[in-house]
Amino acid sequence: SCTSACRGGEYGVCVSVGDCWSCKLNQCLECPIGKASKAGAASESGCTSCEAGKFNNQSAANTCSVCGPGHYASDASGAGVSSMATSCFECPAGEYHDGTGYLCSSCAAGKLSSQGSIKCTACRPGKYSSSTGSSKCSECESGKIPSAYVAAEDCEKCIPPLSSRPGSTNCSICREGYYMD
Repeated sequence: SCTSACRGGEYGVCVSVGDCWSCKLNQCLECPIGKASKAGAASESGCTSCEAGKFNNQSAANTCSVCGPGHYASDASGAGVSSMATSCFECPAGEYHDGTGYLCSSCAAGKLSSQGSIKCTACRPGKYSSSTGSSKCSECESGKIPSAYVAAEDCEKCIPPLSSRPGSTNCSICREGYYMD
């Protein structure tokens, strides 16, 4: 026959005979973790690596599972891999995975994310984030305001005599503790 009698997730002990295979009866070996096979695999090459974004943490598997959004495919060490993934992990805070590819991406400056996120969120008014991969946004110090109303990447100094309180979105003539009628 041109296939083995092995089930999905296994491969036969076979030798090539022309365009087909001659297989030992009742001798099937399990595909290793990170790989899967369809029924009838005649050699270990019939066990194919899990594709990018998919994983398999059991030997003798006939399919690989999809890592969901907010997760990345990895090897046993936790490093992201494009094939033969054996597990999925949540993206760390400051990174996201929207379901494309196999690795998490860093949030741009001016944005943040929590662990397991599928997207980044813009820093709220009065806050900024100057670096990529942020898990929190900070308030500008007194006398400075964010460079943008939302998704600010840095702070700008108020031009004297104007000033601001920490977390302000605009500069004012009034100092902290005072107000204008």
